[in-house]
Amino acid sequence: MYRNLGIDKVKEILPHREPFLFVDEILEVEPGVRAIGKRTFTSNDFFFKGHFPNFPIVPGVILIEFSAQVSASMILLHDEYKNLFGYLSGVENFKFVKKVQEGDTVIAKCEMLDFRHSVAKSKVELFVNDTLIAMGIIKAFFVNKNSLGGEF
Repeated sequence: MYRNLGIDKVKEILPHREPFLFVDEILEVEPGVRAIGKRTFTSNDFFFKGHFPNFPIVPGVILIEFSAQVSASMILLHDEYKNLFGYLSGVENFKFVKKVQEGDTVIAKCEMLDFRHSVAKSKVELFVNDTLIAMGIIKAFFVNKNSLGGEF
């Protein structure tokens, strides 16, 4: 079990970088089982300029990506899977209950449902101030980093 992994540790775990790294902190993770991550959306986020002027709302696809990044930490912190690279491969039954605005801190609670044949499936619930704002299933396909030819 890991707790309170700040942005520097998040960058060691996830390959994403600004402006597409959406995890500020991993609050808690039990590798291969569950993870809880946090993101505070601020006026500096690139998408608020156009989504929407004078009424900034976090796009649903950004919330899905944030969920996928927190979910990936469950896999990538597992000793057996440290050399993997994940691709978002599917979203099932994702529902948005409330909007997320500039200044909101979103907590993602992710639970591994299944990981076989290189595909991880996790249940995600997103909260702002203990209020459920979105939920669904994230699927990701994982490959060995060495097979990609890049440096990670």
